Amino acid sequence: MKELPTVVIIGRPNVGKSRFFNRLTKHPAAIVDAAPGMTLDYLTETIPIAPNHHVRLIDTGGVQGEEDDWTAAAVRQTEAAVGKADALLVMVDARSGLQYGDKALLNWLRRQWPRLPRLLLVNKAEGLLEAEACADFYSLQEDILPVSALRGSGVSALKKKLEVMLPATNIENEDSLTLAIVGRPNAGKSTLLNRLLKEERAVVSSVPGTTRDSIMASFRSRHGLFSLIDTAGMRRQRARTVRERLSVAAARYALQQAKVALLVADMAAGASYQDKRIASLIAESGCATVVIGNKSDLLPRSERPAALRRLSAALPLGFSAPAFAISALNGRLPVEAMLAAASTAIACSSKQFSTALLTRTLIEIVKHNPPPISGGFRPKLRYAHQGGKDPLQIVIHGGGVKRVADDYRRYLASAFASRLEIIGTPLRIELRSEDNPYA
Repeated sequence: MKELPTVVIIGRPNVGKSRFFNRLTKHPAAIVDAAPGMTLDYLTETIPIAPNHHVRLIDTGGVQGEEDDWTAAAVRQTEAAVGKADALLVMVDARSGLQYGDKALLNWLRRQWPRLPRLLLVNKAEGLLEAEACADFYSLQEDILPVSALRGSGVSALKKKLEVMLPATNIENEDSLTLAIVGRPNAGKSTLLNRLLKEERAVVSSVPGTTRDSIMASFRSRHGLFSLIDTAGMRRQRARTVRERLSVAAARYALQQAKVALLVADMAAGASYQDKRIASLIAESGCATVVIGNKSDLLPRSERPAALRRLSAALPLGFSAPAFAISALNGRLPVEAMLAAASTAIACSSKQFSTALLTRTLIEIVKHNPPPISGGFRPKLRYAHQGGKDPLQIVIHGGGVKRVADDYRRYLASAFASRLEIIGTPLRIELRSEDNPYA
């Protein structure tokens, strides 16, 4: 892929960086909340600033003086992002005026990266005259631009400035396979992301809930180009706060966008209620799946295969998914095998089967185990054809199909998947009644 110029948004907490990031990307990629410190990991999106001119935009966590464990990690993430930047957008708040933190941040940037181009974005300028919004900030002797993340004013002017500052680079269209890393809190999702990317891309903490936004990143292997989405952990109980609800909604959205879900579960603890609920959500979304049994280092080597089998069997995916025992913390994971399994799963979801093959397979399945008699009548399943791909759907026609029980429908899906060698992806069965010509 051609390397794009990188633009980093930086500033104190709660000055509107994430809202402005969403304004530029034109979709709610970053969680916006009134409480400061919402963004910990930096977020990345590719946006156009002119025809045939794209940049890589990064939203960072707020930089402040007082730091706890999480915000200290967020500052390290911000430093890593600024180190990759070709231009900086330093955001301040027109409503609160010039703060000590703004001066300290600019002094730090001037010392560490004196030649890095900067723009000072004066946010929350809606309803204010330009001179009024920027009055406090002229003393900083920076290139100033008043903007409004809420209303979108100043966006066009910003893009024109960036177009002049940065070299014209267009994105190359290359298909990538999108993988969503999902699981309950503290299952090891962010550690797995960092291992796959071979960099400290996500903040890792033993405290559940460290990941809030969905983090997006790309990497290449010999199996092709992959896009990763690391999601916030889905909790068992109903989300109590706005942050939790937004994080869960972002995780659900990631499943809709992804081709394959990497379901990360604690292999030592076994499948919990949360793991089973998440597996059900994956199956409902129609996403192909690879099961990742993490924290295998907590089990003796001889017990790991059986523990992985128990974990896979306990997850109600409704289909057979490839499973791997890993230790993301210790770096013991078969990366290429996992990616190969993901590629195979998505290839299975796009297979095309002839009506003749599906009908022959249906006859064999019914002959081996016919549908049970219901109401004195045994449903007759006559022929089948493919109803769709990604996820796969098989439509079966026959008489009395309304009497077919759900457990037999699940048996049909399992039997078709086994005979057609469909692995790691859901197969949906639709039953249709034949019209009665004498009705």
